[in-house]
Amino acid sequence: MVTAVANVTMRESKARSTMQKRAGHSLPRQTFYNHFLDKQDVVNWLNMQLDMKTLGRIGIDLTWREAVRMKLEIMKAKQHLFASLYEAESTMGLFSNEANITFENYVANITRITGKTLNTHESALLKIYCYGTSRLIAEWIMSGAKEPIAELMQACEHALPLFVQRIF
Repeated sequence: MVTAVANVTMRESKARSTMQKRAGHSLPRQTFYNHFLDKQDVVNWLNMQLDMKTLGRIGIDLTWREAVRMKLEIMKAKQHLFASLYEAESTMGLFSNEANITFENYVANITRITGKTLNTHESALLKIYCYGTSRLIAEWIMSGAKEPIAELMQACEHALPLFVQRIF
């Protein structure tokens, strides 16, 4: 079902496609809505799955570099899908939500690794980082993902707050 939604998303703008088209004509509308609230819920679910597969594994079986590289490689391989999700006219598009989802993943990783919660200053620094890098990645995807992943990773790494660098 999610694959059908993603395939239609790549062919049509997110704003124009309907849930009936996204879910497939053979799939009853109610079946789709039993699993998702709306189009935005699918977009958020896809992004959360990507982050769990990559950033969610930092400190478990991946380093920060490995996780970020994996996420960028997946996004580049599915550049057309992610570009269509970023281009959504809605303020609830992936462009708006990716930073929050990434922030939540980083906080969960930091808490799991250190056993501590972030203070207000650390939280603010991490939010600035997540919003900035999310915008940078969105611009990279929307411009065709032409720059090498290594260059994008270097920029993200240099912007990573020092307290996070020490943890990861």
